[in-house]
Amino acid sequence: MAATLGTAPAPAGAPHADTGMFVCRVADVDAAYAFCLANGAASVLPPIDRPEWGPTLRSAHLRDPQGTLIALQSY
Repeated sequence: MAATLGTAPAPAGAPHADTGMFVCRVADVDAAYAFCLANGAASVLPPIDRPEWGPTLRSAHLRDPQGTLIALQSY
């Protein structure tokens, strides 16, 4: 999954080792991203519009404290 995003792989010892990703549809990607950062997540990719994924899609990617890759999306 990290290779698809063009980011570094999961940290050593991460339980999921990027075999999957937790995807959450949210009303406001920027607010959800800020909330996650304030609660221990690490940024992978900041919020960005992704018209190549969908005409109104906005996403951000983070890792939770255990290293799981998380995608926040609105569309």
